[in-house]
Amino acid sequence: MRGKNTGSKSVRSKTNSTVKTSGIKVGRIAGKLSNKNSNGVLHGGKSASKLPPKLKPKVDETEVLARLKGIRKAFSTMYARQLLVLVGGEDAFAVLSNLSRPSTDEDLSKGLKLKISDVRSALNRLHDVAIVNYDRTKDDETGWYTYTWYVQMSKMNSWVSDHIDRAMHLGNKGDMFYCPKCGIEATYNFEESAENEFSCPVCRKSLKALDNKVVKKVMNTEPERLIRVIRRYKRI
Repeated sequence: MRGKNTGSKSVRSKTNSTVKTSGIKVGRIAGKLSNKNSNGVLHGGKSASKLPPKLKPKVDETEVLARLKGIRKAFSTMYARQLLVLVGGEDAFAVLSNLSRPSTDEDLSKGLKLKISDVRSALNRLHDVAIVNYDRTKDDETGWYTYTWYVQMSKMNSWVSDHIDRAMHLGNKGDMFYCPKCGIEATYNFEESAENEFSCPVCRKSLKALDNKVVKKVMNTEPERLIRVIRRYKRI
């Protein structure tokens, strides 16, 4: 098809439609449309290479310091620290201390120089007892989820307090006896002590009533042994 020579050129597009132009050749080309203009700028005016990065939320450093002090205070005793190792593993205190600032498992792994599998193990075990929790966010571009972990301070303090109360309860009821010679692990309930005529079945020394004074002393000197006794009688 030809157009009259009126100063404009008539061209046929790939879709067999004719578009009149003024001095330039234009056609409707099938295919994907670019979202950039001739200057390489995205429609909307922002350069593709200069899009602003996603900003991380600001962290109140005063709150971070307060959380760190709270974590250290909660686990300042040998007994509390040993309880933490019992539920969270050997790396639990290091991981927990570094969560004074909410972090991902990758950041914790890099900062602590620990295997990410070890970090995740500690986080999951602490999550089981509600000491830590996480926020999950999705990247719309990749579809991947990011987990940002943080300490639940009130639940952490309640957990520590509850377990200390359980230990003290061991010496409150007056139904537990121990052997001063063999140590705190040679602790028996009333029925076991009566069966042995209130004598130690190992060394045959007389048993003594377990009171809070003894429990407090052992909490600071032999926390692992005390925990084993409490677990044996299902009080943890």
